[in-house]
Amino acid sequence: MVEKADQAKREPNWGLPVERFQKAVAGLVELRDRGRFVVFLPRRNRPKVIGDVAEYLDGYRKSVGQGTEENLDVEAAAALNEIQQILRVALRYADIDQAVRHLEQTQFVDEENGQISAAQLAFREEVKSKLSEVHKRLLTPRLRARAARLKSATVSILEDVDFEIVERRFDSASAENVSGYYVRIRLRYSENPSRSPFVAFWGDSWEEEASSFELECDESDIDVLITRLSLAKHQFLQKLTPSDDQNG
Repeated sequence: MVEKADQAKREPNWGLPVERFQKAVAGLVELRDRGRFVVFLPRRNRPKVIGDVAEYLDGYRKSVGQGTEENLDVEAAAALNEIQQILRVALRYADIDQAVRHLEQTQFVDEENGQISAAQLAFREEVKSKLSEVHKRLLTPRLRARAARLKSATVSILEDVDFEIVERRFDSASAENVSGYYVRIRLRYSENPSRSPFVAFWGDSWEEEASSFELECDESDIDVLITRLSLAKHQFLQKLTPSDDQNG
């Protein structure tokens, strides 16, 4: 067990410098606004960023401009992870000061005399800047509305969609390998479990892996999915008020 004195002296997890963090957020917002990235909130309240990672890495390298490609890619990946963590805390706490306090408690132990160290003050300032950036640029009204809706969802909820291009597969009926490209789409979803009165801190009362099912698709299947989902999105957006739809 870590003693309080030892725990208070630990080096805090600063994450990226604020300037680099802001560059990462700006790049992500630019890609999101062009439809290249999606900030997605699954039922487990662990926000994730979905899109072309290579495009994000390239944009981050260009915005920073200093350092080797390998080091910048590592830094960009760390920034993406930190953005998702900060966004998760921002969704938990509507008030930025409360969110800052929570993050402080994960890094520092309050001194018995009530004094705050210089390291804790610096940490507070950096974290508040990052939370403010996320609140302003990523925590949209629609994302908040989704978080509220997920708490009362009654059916299965989408967690993610994966795909892979398959060149050949084994046909058990003919006991032969069949050649020919197709797309295997895997939809991952979470069931609607019985809600426990002892809800975990982040609002999760379950930890099991998401269920999934697979579809074998060619271009026609994908066209049908895109067409149907585009119609659904169009009709859904028509029902939203301008304030609901603001900032996507």
